[in-house]
Amino acid sequence: VFETMARRVPDKPLLHFQETTLCYGEALRQVEALAGHLQGPCRVRAGDRVLIDLQNSAHFVISLYAVLRADAVAVPVSPANVGEELAHYLADSGARVAIAGVEVADRFAGLALSHLIAAGGPDWDRALAADLAPAPSRSAPDTLCIMPYTSGSTGLPKGCMHTHAGVLHNVVGSVIWKHVSADTVALATAPFFHVTGLVHSFLATVQAGGTMVIQQRWDPALAAALVERHRCTH
Repeated sequence: VFETMARRVPDKPLLHFQETTLCYGEALRQVEALAGHLQGPCRVRAGDRVLIDLQNSAHFVISLYAVLRADAVAVPVSPANVGEELAHYLADSGARVAIAGVEVADRFAGLALSHLIAAGGPDWDRALAADLAPAPSRSAPDTLCIMPYTSGSTGLPKGCMHTHAGVLHNVVGSVIWKHVSADTVALATAPFFHVTGLVHSFLATVQAGGTMVIQQRWDPALAAALVERHRCTH
């Protein structure tokens, strides 16, 4: 879905984040490059789990699509987690590669990982600059693609296994229910590591070819300012 939109409207803004605007075409280039890095130097293979430990950001959008493009399984987790919690997610999911924000990357110290990519750091920049091409995708509708975790309120958090078909079913339903279209400019405030933000703010907007205005964390004054700014520019 994302690739189709990127080739159809490459110059259209996919997202606005802080002072950055990223268009669909450039986002696709970054996704392909990061997917190639995952398959190449990181040796991620089809079905491997890749942990995504990021705030709402352009980095999250690129990371999620890159993991899927590499035929791997995205495991999004809250960036509020600390070492012991991260150890559980890694052990339970089997992930040996993680993409984390530079502000939380040190929390992975001593944990069982083969590769850690700090989004926005030198490793991230080198991965995009290398521009390695990923192999053709072999994913199918019944292939596992995303494994978010429960909150752990009744025990240890449990991974929820979602296929491409299952995710798309929810995404298309969200588009229809909320009347999302190519003209939509969506203020994305709910966390992308949670299915609400992931499906309704992020994936549904891309499904319709719209534009996201991403807020890293909820701030009511900033939200009002973003609405006013982008109401006047779209």
